[in-house]
Amino acid sequence: MVLRAMRIAALVLVAAGFIFAGTIHAQQRPHCFENAGLKDLVRISYATDNAGGRNFIRGAITVEREYDAARQERFPFTGKLSGITLNIRFAANVAPEFIPPKRESHSWQLIPDGGRQSLQVEQYGRNYDSGNYANYMATYTPCG
Repeated sequence: MVLRAMRIAALVLVAAGFIFAGTIHAQQRPHCFENAGLKDLVRISYATDNAGGRNFIRGAITVEREYDAARQERFPFTGKLSGITLNIRFAANVAPEFIPPKRESHSWQLIPDGGRQSLQVEQYGRNYDSGNYANYMATYTPCG
C-alpha cells in the first residue's frame, strides 16, 4: 500500500514537471519587425521569456545587404523588456553600423500601431539633405 502511494506521488511529480516545463516554454513569445531601407532589408527578431516575471529577451538583428539573402549578417543581442521599452546589449558589443556607436546598451520602444505594434529604434546615419551624420528614430513594422 505504501509502495503504491509512493508510485502515485512520483507520477504526480513527473506530471507536474511536464506541466511546469510546458508553462515556461509557453511563456516564450517570438516577435519580428522589419525596415526596408534604400540599400538593405533589416529584421529585428526576438523572443521574450517571462519565467519568474523577469521579462528576458534574446534575439538578433539580421541585415540583408542589398536585399540579397546570400549576404546576410547577424548581430545577436540579449536584454530585458520593461513595459514598452526593450533594453538590449549586443553580444561582444558588436552591432550593425547604423546603431549609435560607443554605447554598451540601447533602448528601443514598442509603439501601438493600429492594433499591432511597431518598434522604434534609435539609429545613426547620414542625413541626405544636410550631409551630416546624426542619430534619428527609425520605425520597424511587423514582419510579414
